[in-house]
Amino acid sequence: MAATTLVLTADQVPADSNGNGYADTFRVIIYLFGDRRRHELPIHVDGSFVFELSNPDGDLLARWVLDEEETRQGRFEAMVGPGYGFTLNILDVASDRISDRIANLRCVFSPRRGEPIEVRGAATIRVGPIGTRSRQPAR
Repeated sequence: MAATTLVLTADQVPADSNGNGYADTFRVIIYLFGDRRRHELPIHVDGSFVFELSNPDGDLLARWVLDEEETRQGRFEAMVGPGYGFTLNILDVASDRISDRIANLRCVFSPRRGEPIEVRGAATIRVGPIGTRSRQPAR
């Protein structure tokens, strides 16, 4: 069965895996759907994922490419049906010292056979320094 729709969810507030004060690690969950008129539940399909994290201006901050084997390893079964789960760490592909505070995560699934499917919209992720507050002068 061919997938036609991709749904992406992600942690909005990543963890700081190395303790340097910058957000770097977050979990993503993806569901693929076939023809929704025939099958309302998500499906597993052989293929690969590409995730791109960009700042609000569209500048690429990080990019992860997961091949077919990595994609297969991310499969899981949930109450809503089959899906894919991955932990993405910015440090695996780029620096976590990002000056922006938010970023947009996009995802493309390329099935072994058929056309790539891109998520509509993007998941918003908090990036950059964490645990700090801007200091306002006392009034």
